[in-house]
Amino acid sequence: MKVILFDGDKLRQIRIEKNISQGQLAEKIGVQKALISHWERNMVKNPGEDSVRKICEVLEIEKEVLYKQKEAEEKKKKVFDGGMLRFLRESGGYSQKELAVKMGLKGGEFTISKMERGVIGCKGANVKKMARFFGVDEQDFYVKDE
Repeated sequence: MKVILFDGDKLRQIRIEKNISQGQLAEKIGVQKALISHWERNMVKNPGEDSVRKICEVLEIEKEVLYKQKEAEEKKKKVFDGGMLRFLRESGGYSQKELAVKMGLKGGEFTISKMERGVIGCKGANVKKMARFFGVDEQDFYVKDE
């Protein structure tokens, strides 16, 4: 089975061909320069639709150019659901900083923020801590197969 993925390498190639720096592109589409770097290094699986639309406008390309097909992996990896973390945190009335302190996360609120936005995942040990803290099953923190 084939899957369609955002192609960060293609973004980088086109951006360089158009003689636009990461900083310039970030400014034009309204994001941080670091996010452009994450996209180009495929550290973020799929940028939001609005971001892709803006990238295409700035680089004057069609959306399809920024995606590639890839054979799906046989073994399905668990994908951390940052939306669930945010839902549970907000439902409990905790700020990102408060939750980070309670979980003992070194990166503090920045780590929680990145987890919630899907920039980074969450280590199994931290998933266990969060599941106990919120009184939910560990599996609730992973994206469900459709």
